[in-house]
Amino acid sequence: MEEEKEEEENNESTAMNAATPDKKHLTQRECHPCCQCCRRHLFERLRRWLRANLLLVLTVAGVFLGAILGFVLRLFDPTDDVIMLVSFPGDLLMRMLKMVILPLIISSLIAGESTSPFPSHQCRLSQRL
Repeated sequence: MEEEKEEEENNESTAMNAATPDKKHLTQRECHPCCQCCRRHLFERLRRWLRANLLLVLTVAGVFLGAILGFVLRLFDPTDDVIMLVSFPGDLLMRMLKMVILPLIISSLIAGESTSPFPSHQCRLSQRL
């Protein structure tokens, strides 16, 4: 008898909880547009996305900042010395990339030929190198 009463009370409390949903469980469509919980969810999702894609965001921001800075500095008519100093890091980067690319190409050619199923092809390429 007491067990039946407890079950009825549990069923009633479950039905009441279902009728009054908690704000945490509201979706954006169910929630009022000016509700603070929707804004918090939006900002939380944005913050998680920015944290997951931080490198992308910083790269795009750097490109835009560099373009804007370049256009602004051009208005001041820089001298040749200033242009050389500003372009020096870019020149270093391009030279380092050239130093890396040539060994990568040669090593990929050697690896490709070493895995060739035809031994005659290996001999021909090794004679050319």
